[in-house]
Amino acid sequence: MNDTLELCNHSSMEGETRTCVATFEDMLAFAMSLTGSYNFSILAGDVLQPQGIVKVLDLQEMTNEGQSASIACHNAMFPFQVFYCHYIRGTKVFNVTLEIETTNEIIMAIASCHPRVRIPLEEFHVPKIQNELLCHWNFGDNIVWVPQQSILTQSSHTDSFLISQTTS
Repeated sequence: MNDTLELCNHSSMEGETRTCVATFEDMLAFAMSLTGSYNFSILAGDVLQPQGIVKVLDLQEMTNEGQSASIACHNAMFPFQVFYCHYIRGTKVFNVTLEIETTNEIIMAIASCHPRVRIPLEEFHVPKIQNELLCHWNFGDNIVWVPQQSILTQSSHTDSFLISQTTS
């Protein structure tokens, strides 16, 4: 719980916009505020067993590099539902087919890959490689929001929907 509070109250990294939300509506509002879009694909992958060792079988880039504005929302441990949502400029999204080594089970995952950003209290000082991307798996109850116009490849783990604009 303390980790979630620290994460949600910590300042953003360079090039990052972040928030913590407790409702789907707040998650949607954050995604719309960053993209200006009402038409999204929501991407989610299968659940990975803890400490599962996997082999990458296939990798497909899903977002148009010039238009990509994906927002990743990660479930955070708390007494009630909290998602840590963030956007990092230059993020690419990939649909990945994986094989779990111990069971040979085939699963689907979504990978978010972003340029390395400067972390204020970075513990590891690794030289930055030009055009290097750092990739993170988005499994289970993690959600990636991508404006429909940024999607290159549809997958079985992609649901598209249009949010209707209403005025009161």
